[in-house]
Amino acid sequence: MTGHALLIGNGTYTDPTLRRLRSPAQDVDALGAVLGDPDVGDYSVRTLVDTTAAELASATRDFFADREPGDVLVLYFSGHGVKDAAGELFLGATDTRLDDLDAGAVSTDELNRWIAACRSRHILLILDCCYSGAFPRGMVAKADPSVRLQERFGRGRGLAILTASTAVEYAFEGGEVRDGDPDTDRGSVFTAALIEALDTGAADDDFDQRITLDELYYYVFERVRVQRPDQTPCWWLLGGQDFFVVARRRPGTTARRPVRTEPAPPHPLAPRRAAA
Repeated sequence: MTGHALLIGNGTYTDPTLRRLRSPAQDVDALGAVLGDPDVGDYSVRTLVDTTAAELASATRDFFADREPGDVLVLYFSGHGVKDAAGELFLGATDTRLDDLDAGAVSTDELNRWIAACRSRHILLILDCCYSGAFPRGMVAKADPSVRLQERFGRGRGLAILTASTAVEYAFEGGEVRDGDPDTDRGSVFTAALIEALDTGAADDDFDQRITLDELYYYVFERVRVQRPDQTPCWWLLGGQDFFVVARRRPGTTARRPVRTEPAPPHPLAPRRAAA
């Protein structure tokens, strides 16, 4: 099993209505370091910062092409998420124009097609942007019922989606909304929790040396909600079960999940899993 990660951070924009973001570049570097660590993720990592829409589309399309079923793929995006009048989510690039998203941003329709054509049975999509929860909602709604996802991915395998927020929420960097104060030097609240979970091994609840998707999600959920009660990380599984190993706990680490400050959220798998 071979792990590959494509980490994209877009923080600079030519459209003056899209504010500059400080965290994407540093988030990509920090997450790339932990995912590439042989003791944690051992992924082959490629990072891209401040890409145009054409570069973003080309890199993402190529990332999912020519893969093997046993490959583990992680695609991470940090930047502006913008919805059009119909509610579809677009991933922002340096040349994104709000008055012409089709020409200057990557739509989730395009991303859906590239993922659906990929042979890998272990795909993790991580979106750290405003309205990121709109992506899986659209993917489920547009899924062709004639395509049996369980057969496409196999038992216990499939596409996992981890988002920084719901379809109607903002994502935050530091104490500011992601399209807020450009002078903040604090990283994304969501990605900081993600890195902490992997780097310290604190998400490994059962101490089996593996960090599974459900362990990772609940750790990140709790950490984000403590800092930002108005931001709700979400996760979905399409065509698989919830046993999805993302990384390993680094040998020698003993960190544990902090004591819960609030009840765990309802498990989102049942209401949000695509029909087989």
